[in-house]
Amino acid sequence: MKIDAERGRRRLTDKQAEIMNFIASSILERSFPPSIREIGEAVGLSSSSSVHNHLCFLERHKYIRRAKNKPRSIEVVDWDKTQREQVMLHLRVRRPLEDQLQETDHTLSLSSDLVDDPQSFVLEVDRDYPQLFIRRGDWLVLAPGGTPKAGYVSLLRRQHTLHLAVWEDSLAEEGFLGRMILLVRHP
Repeated sequence: MKIDAERGRRRLTDKQAEIMNFIASSILERSFPPSIREIGEAVGLSSSSSVHNHLCFLERHKYIRRAKNKPRSIEVVDWDKTQREQVMLHLRVRRPLEDQLQETDHTLSLSSDLVDDPQSFVLEVDRDYPQLFIRRGDWLVLAPGGTPKAGYVSLLRRQHTLHLAVWEDSLAEEGFLGRMILLVRHP
């Protein structure tokens, strides 16, 4: 039996770590936990009782918490970045169309170490913004919602159009759609 000296408890087997990675990525990507059947399919366990036994172990050792008699009630309690695999988020690319965002057929996959909000999205820039050093065709990863902060490049809806600007505290928040967290240059 391997003991995690830092936490004073048993280390996970490869299968248990695989289950934890799947649960964590599922919650990050979909904002809710997977079912027992989905976990089994993802990690190659055909028996739901095998999945249940692994979940009981993870709960007993305080890696997860579950509500009794409630399906999909798994909550990750302790799964730090040194234990888990890199979780990938698949973000939809959107284009401005007048004052709306139109989804495209493209996605951009990024590590959750770079983007931790599954509601984030990618904007394909439709014109040059020389003052921001952003060119037509660049992709911006934007985090929606939250409180805008001065100095952040932000996507704004003003007078029935979408545009990028550096956020200033004097701007009204109702037109704020998201702040830039990453720029992907178009070659």
